[in-house]
Amino acid sequence: AIYKRKDSLFKSDSDDDEDSDDVSVEDETDIHALKRQHKRQMARKRKAMKAESNTLSMFTGTLEEEIAGLKSGMKAVEAEYKAKKEAAERAAEIEEGDFYAIMGVEKNATSAQLRKAYHKLMIFWHPDKNRDNIDEANRKANLVKDAYECLSDKWE
Repeated sequence: AIYKRKDSLFKSDSDDDEDSDDVSVEDETDIHALKRQHKRQMARKRKAMKAESNTLSMFTGTLEEEIAGLKSGMKAVEAEYKAKKEAAERAAEIEEGDFYAIMGVEKNATSAQLRKAYHKLMIFWHPDKNRDNIDEANRKANLVKDAYECLSDKWE
C-alpha cells in the first residue's frame, strides 16, 4: 500500500496483501484514515502471527510425550506380531489335523471354553480383519468352523 502525504511517499511492510487499503492523504485532517488503515494492517499482522504460532505449537510437544507415544505404538505392533506368530504356530498344527490344536484348547476343555475359543479365533481370522491375506483367512476360518463343529458335537 502506498500512502501519499503532502509531497512524500511512504511504503508499508504489507505490500503483498491482497486487500490493501490505499488511502490518499492530502491534508492533515485525513490523518484518521491513515490511523484506521494502520490498525487494520496491524490486526492482519497479529492474525498471521497467531496462525503461525498455532501451527508451531502443534509440533512443540515435550520429548517425553513423543517417546511415550512411540512406545505405546511399538507395544501395539509387538502384540500384533505375537498374535500373528502364535497363529502361524497354530497353523502348523492345523496342517496335522488336530482339532484341539486348531482351537487352541486342551483335550478336556468344556463347551464354554470351546465356544470362547471359537469366537476368538473367528474374530481373529475374519476376512474383514485380514484384508491383506483374504484367501488364507477364509481357509483358516473354515478350519476353525469345522473343528468347532466336530468338537462341540457330543456324538462325534
